[in-house]
Amino acid sequence: MGNFYTTGPNRVMVLYGGCCGKKTKVKYIIGGWTWKWAAAEKINYIPLEIISARLICKNVMTAMGVPITATGLAHFKVMSAREMLPIAAESFLGKSKEQIRHTIKLTLEGHLRAILATLTVEEIFKERYRFVDLVLEIAKPDVAKMGIEIVSFTINELRDENMYMQSLGRKHVAVVKSAAAIRAAECERDACKAEAECHRETVEACMLARLISRRERKRCMLEKMVYEQQINRAKADVDLAYELQVIRVKQEIEKETKKIDVIERQKMVEIENKEVVKTEKILLSEVQLLAAAESYKIQTIAEGKRIESIKLAEAESERIRRIGLSMAEASEKLGKATALNMKLKAEAYKKFGRAALQNIALNAIPKIAAEACYPLSNVANIVMLDSGEVA
Repeated sequence: MGNFYTTGPNRVMVLYGGCCGKKTKVKYIIGGWTWKWAAAEKINYIPLEIISARLICKNVMTAMGVPITATGLAHFKVMSAREMLPIAAESFLGKSKEQIRHTIKLTLEGHLRAILATLTVEEIFKERYRFVDLVLEIAKPDVAKMGIEIVSFTINELRDENMYMQSLGRKHVAVVKSAAAIRAAECERDACKAEAECHRETVEACMLARLISRRERKRCMLEKMVYEQQINRAKADVDLAYELQVIRVKQEIEKETKKIDVIERQKMVEIENKEVVKTEKILLSEVQLLAAAESYKIQTIAEGKRIESIKLAEAESERIRRIGLSMAEASEKLGKATALNMKLKAEAYKKFGRAALQNIALNAIPKIAAEACYPLSNVANIVMLDSGEVA
């Protein structure tokens, strides 16, 4: 009988053994399944997860005999390549994760101690990345022989418990301070020398400036005297020209004043003439406006009376027309009724013969004529209206 087994991608399932004369065969399964015969075959596992190990190397003697303590952190895992799985199985099959961590930790700490012994303290502190590269360069081939791959390796801390680096720092600081003091003294000396040189140049420049100032002051005084003479002469010329110009301007002003008076008188005459014309036009326009208004008033009254007469005549005519129409309709209806009555009588008296009919017609003619002329008897008078238009 047998059992069914599965595994995930984070570990290797190793199946080994056999039966019935079969050769021993080893199968490596990652993220799959297999069938195992209960007694003849065996199954074991190798973890593929990343394993972390903290490395501590205390008081390791460096190349100059100075002890130093280094701590680091390494991450590693079993190689999952098919050709490397048999090597890892030979080294770690059946071992726990903690056993694998312990083995690799001891290996890496040994390499770390060996590298520390070949370097000086200064090299270790100054070139930490080079130090890490050296450890990886030496350790990787060794752990690869066990089927292990180093994923990362870092140095967390370097401690110098004997204060060697601090002593070197104090010495360096003392040298730097001494050099700085020497440099400061040299700078102060150069500054004093430069200051003395500047003072000498300043005194010489001041003396030269005083001489130049005196020379320029004399030249300025001479030039000032010449300029004052020229100014006085120009001022006398300007004053004379100003007086002449004032007299000339006064004469021009008098002439222009006389011209202005003449022009003002002419303008006053023109204004008075225009006022007379304006007054005449105003009076004429007032008279014309009054006449036009009166004429328009008379025309408007006459037009109103004419329209009133026309409207009254039209109303009277319409009244008479409507009375005539109503009387005509009444006469027509009365005539129709009389004619119908006569027709009925004629039919009744038909038997009386021709003489009787003529007698009836002659008797009816006066009545018909009277009824037809009855509307005209109600007309009192006829008014004829003129529209006012001339042909």
